[in-house]
Parts: sequence; C-alpha cells; structure tokens
Amino acid sequence: MTTQPVIDFKKLIESLPDATVIVNRDGKIVLVNAQAELLFGYPRQELLNQPLEILIPVRNRSGHIRERIGYYLSPHIRPMGKGLEIVGLHKDGHEFSADISLSPVEAGEEVLVISSIRDISDRKKIEEALTEEKERLSVTLRSIGDGVITVDSQGRIVFLNRVAEILTGWGQTEAKGRPLLEIFHLLNEKTRQPYEDPVAAVLSTGKIVEIAGPTLLISKEGIERSIVDCAAPIRDPAGKILGVVLVFRDITGKQKMEEELLRTMKLESIGLLAGGVAHDFNNLLTSILGNLDLVMTEKEPRNKRSHWLSQIEKAALRAKEIASQLLTFAKGATPVKRVVSIKELIEEAAGFALPDSNCRCELVFSDPLWLLEVDPGQIIQVIHNLLINASHAMPEGGVLTVGAENITLKNKEARHRSLKPGNYVRVSVKDSGVGISKEHLHKIFDPYFTTKETGTGLGLSNSYSIIKKHHGTISVDSQVGMGSTFSFYLPAATKEISAPSRGEDALHIRHIRVLIFDDDPMIRETAGEILKQIGYEVVYASEEREAVELFRQAKESGEPFDAVILDLNLSNGMGGIDLLARLKGIDPSVRAIVSSKNLEDPVMSDCRKYGFKGRLAKPYDRKDLAKVLHDLLHTL
Repeated sequence: MTTQPVIDFKKLIESLPDATVIVNRDGKIVLVNAQAELLFGYPRQELLNQPLEILIPVRNRSGHIRERIGYYLSPHIRPMGKGLEIVGLHKDGHEFSADISLSPVEAGEEVLVISSIRDISDRKKIEEALTEEKERLSVTLRSIGDGVITVDSQGRIVFLNRVAEILTGWGQTEAKGRPLLEIFHLLNEKTRQPYEDPVAAVLSTGKIVEIAGPTLLISKEGIERSIVDCAAPIRDPAGKILGVVLVFRDITGKQKMEEELLRTMKLESIGLLAGGVAHDFNNLLTSILGNLDLVMTEKEPRNKRSHWLSQIEKAALRAKEIASQLLTFAKGATPVKRVVSIKELIEEAAGFALPDSNCRCELVFSDPLWLLEVDPGQIIQVIHNLLINASHAMPEGGVLTVGAENITLKNKEARHRSLKPGNYVRVSVKDSGVGISKEHLHKIFDPYFTTKETGTGLGLSNSYSIIKKHHGTISVDSQVGMGSTFSFYLPAATKEISAPSRGEDALHIRHIRVLIFDDDPMIRETAGEILKQIGYEVVYASEEREAVELFRQAKESGEPFDAVILDLNLSNGMGGIDLLARLKGIDPSVRAIVSSKNLEDPVMSDCRKYGFKGRLAKPYDRKDLAKVLHDLLHTL
C-alpha cells in the first residue's frame, strides 16, 4: 500500500510567487502569504477574518467579487477561476492595477477560494503608453498630406490614412484585410500596363522600392491620378519583416502646372526661333536676289559681276550653315563618331576661332587625357561656338582659358549632372568678360536667344543639342562683371584611336564613271555639272527602274560605274536603301554613296552598316562632292 505524501498547505501557499489570499464561504479571509502582506501593506493578522473587499477601493465594492466567490463555492460547480482586472487598495491608501484569479479548493469538509493577485501596474502603464503612442501615430498619419497604407506580411491591408482613403476610394473598414492589389491599382502612365505588386517586391528583397516612371493610380470610382510612390519594409527589433508601408502623393495638379509651364516656355522658344529664322533668311535672300538681279543685267564689267557672284556664294554658304545648325538643334543630327583626342580638337578649334580677335587663348590640359568617341566636326563646332562667345564677352580683349581634365563621376555627383556614373573628360572655356545676368541664365541655351547686338543666337542651343546627342552635359557658371565659365562633360571612350583615311586633296581624277540617282532635277543637274568640270563622266537616273537598267547595262558592257550617288529619301517613298539592294544583286561590289538632307536618319550616321561606302550631306558644294568621291575611290 502506497502512502500519499502529506502536503503542508500553509507552506505551499507561502511559496507561491503571487500574493495569495484564501477566503471561506462567507468571503472572510482565513489565510494570506507574505507576498500578500507586501502587496497590500497589511500584517497578516490585520487581514484575518476581514472581508476580501477590504483590498479594493470602496467605490468598487459592488458585490462583484463576493458574487464571483459565491459562484466558486457552489456545491455543483468547480471550474478554475479566470483572471479579472481589479483596482487594488494599499493600506496607505494608494491604488494600483491588479489581476485576480479565483479558484475553489476543498479542505476537508470546508470549501475555500484561493485568490491569486498580481500587481500589473507596470504592464498597464506600458499598455497605456502603447495605446497613446498608437493613437498619436494614427493622428499623425491621418494628418499628413501623403497617402499611407500599411499591409501585413501576407500583403493584406492593415491601415489606410484619410488621404489614402480619398485617393483610392476605399474606406478603412471595408479595405482592412483585403489584398493590396484589390484597392491599389497602379498603371504605367505611358504604356497603360499594370505595375507589379510593390509589396511583393519589398517582401522578396527586403529593400525600399520606388515605382519608376510616371504612374497612374486608379481609384474605386475609376478616377485616374498621377502619383509618386515608394514602399518600405516594416521590421521588428530583431529585423524580421512584419509588413510593408506604402507612401504616395498625388502630383496630378503639379504635373499639369509643369506641363502648362513647359508648353508656355516652348511656345516662347518657338516664337523666338521663328522670328530669328525669318530675320536671318530674309536678309540672306535679299542679298542673293539683289546680287542675282545685278548679275542678270549684264551691263556691268566682268569684275563687278564676279564680285556679285561672290556675294551670292557667301550668302548661300551662310544659309547652309544656319540650316545645318537648325537641323542639329531641331532634330539632332546623329553624330558620326570615331575615337579622337580632345586635345587635338581643342587645338584645331582654337587655331581658327580667334584670328581677328584681340583675345589670347591659353590651353591647360591634364596629362594624359582620356580619349573620346565623338563626331569630331560637331565637337569642334561646340568649342568654336564657346570661344567666339567668350571673345565677344571681352570686347576690350583679354585672356581666354580653355581647360580639359579627366573626371570620374560617382553616383551622387553623376545624378546631380543627369549623367551615368563613369569616366568623363570635362572641357571648360573661361573668360573674364561682362558675365551673364541671373534673369538670362536659364534662357542661355534657347535658340535665337542672344544678348549680343549681332549674331543669330543659334551657337549655344546648337552646342547644347550636340553635347546631349553625345550623352554628355553642358552648363554655365557666370556672374555679372566677373566673367563666365562654360563646361561640358563627354564620356571617355572605351576604344583606341584608328586613324581615318583622308586621301589626297587633289580634285581632278579622269576616266571615272558616276551614276547620280535623285528625283530632284535641279540637284541632278547641279551635281552632274560640278562632277563634269572636275573630270568625271556622269550618267543620271530619276527613277529606280531606270537606275537599275543603266547600272546593269554598264556592268554588262564592261564599263561599270566606279561610284553611284543614291538619294536616301524620294518623294514617292522609295529611295537609296531599296535601290542599293537591287544594285548589289547585279554587282555585290558596288560602291555607293548615300545622299540626304535628313542628317538625323540612322543611315546617315552609320552608312556602312547599311551597305554604303560614304555619305554626302545636303546641301553640298564642289569641294564636298570631290572629297567624298576621292576618299571613296582612293581608300577602297
């Protein structure tokens, strides 16, 4: 027979960590432990035979505790008591928050109730502080001007602030618990394609995600708004991701204002451009028409007619230059790039930019400079424009400083200059002239804007366009009376220099047959007459079928064409590319030159990619024609 161990009930109660008070069926205290004495401040003798209510404030002695004790003393019910929050009363009168649990226990024939009481004042203070902090956070989030949405780790809505409710069209109550994409519909503003779930991106990467590009938020009512948006992870103190917060802003009004401002600025620039073009070409046409009229009278000596013809030529060349600059600015003539030394380009530009100026040019280079892959002619034009402007800013003369140095742009500095991080060469042109006022600085690169009494105002706008086409940037730093510094950045080349074949400058080459294909009779006749004077034999074609037949006959006769000049774009929609394919079917070794006024066409920027051996930009003159044919025939 096993003997049951004898339990010392009083010692057991005394060992409990919580304040313990035992009451009988009358609700009188019959036993307390030391923790109860400490919690309530009473010696245990003062508590014996006292009602349990002595331990709570008078205002709370409504019989609730006694009713709960009576419930546990019922002869048929013996459940364990659940915790109940009460206000405890210390002997000295101060009150505290407590948690009480009531449990019945049999002691012989007597049924007692054990009351376990725990001081939860600190916990309540923490809970109250958290509640207050949560309320403050909620008030803050509801007060800010950005939309805020928080979701849990499953991507379901936890909270929307007031702005988010307005922008999405969903209220907090109806949205809570729904997947984010049910209420947060994002489209790419340009493609109208949905964006991927930003929450999924944050949860998978653990990083902040910004929605790239113009973004449309489609509300519950179908209203479209332009927004900027980012999503960030919400982490616990251990770094575990608990959810995601999205912050977004309605920029519809701001975007419309910016578009309207940009439209107004464009209209101002176009008006300035149109006025400048009309003014310049009217002057040039006046000169051309006036001198032509004088030549056609034939009443003056030959030397005078030669002078008038010379004036016509100057005006025509000036018109060509303006047209070329306008094309570069308006459509951005595609650069024909090769690897060069920027030092050589600067020296070449400085050599002819200031022949009649009383300004002196000083060149300062870091050594060695990185190579550039650029269109040499276009970059020389930029440097030439900057040097001319600088010299005009110093009418009394002075020193111009042209510098070039290697620069490596890191992420932050590159973004500041709207460039990609990497290696660049920075070229600067500095003068000590009159400077540029603040009111004019933001217009300095606009076409036909100029503060000079003479000049077209195309130089800087053209330079800006060229540098942008080379994936660089150009800027100006200036103060009135202190001078100006223009700087441009160009990306360093990744290739080595390969010297181009320039050929000789001789213009007269005999016994060369050239086929000219162009639908403009004036161009055919003019080009043909120039080539005949040089010594070439010329054949004309105005239609594709005619050109193919002439080329075939020449090939079969044993006297093939040494070169063909093909117009890229014809009025009937056909042109040089189609014709070249047919000619190659007759003679794969055909040597063709593409000709066009559309310098922005990719065929003109990289003619060899399309099967041509050279290019001829319209308008062209005798020297241009002779040069391109000479290079073609002597370098292949």
